[in-house]
Amino acid sequence: MKRKEVVEKWCTLRASEHDAWVASAVMGAEVIGGNVEKIPEGFRPVPRYTASISEAWKVVEKVREDWILQLLDGAGWWSVVLLSDCEDRSDIDPVNLPTASEAICLAALIAKLTKE
Repeated sequence: MKRKEVVEKWCTLRASEHDAWVASAVMGAEVIGGNVEKIPEGFRPVPRYTASISEAWKVVEKVREDWILQLLDGAGWWSVVLLSDCEDRSDIDPVNLPTASEAICLAALIAKLTKE
């Protein structure tokens, strides 16, 4: 996918669908029915990655395995910049959204899914 396609899809989804997309594409979870993820002990609701900064921080930790992440507080916006730590890929341009957790999640999806 291209960045534009990821952003366009993001804009068509509800918050719960954002969370399910992050769970499967970024966190590697098996999501069932859009709102439940399979775990070794059984099943649990998909974490609210886009609504809870503590859940979004789990996404940060996952992204930091492959990227250098900068989180910036702007006037009414949060901005996430992902910097490449290797020569064969480019940095991810800033992602700006009203909440830090949303910006973190969209930036993570762009990093994981784009092939530009």
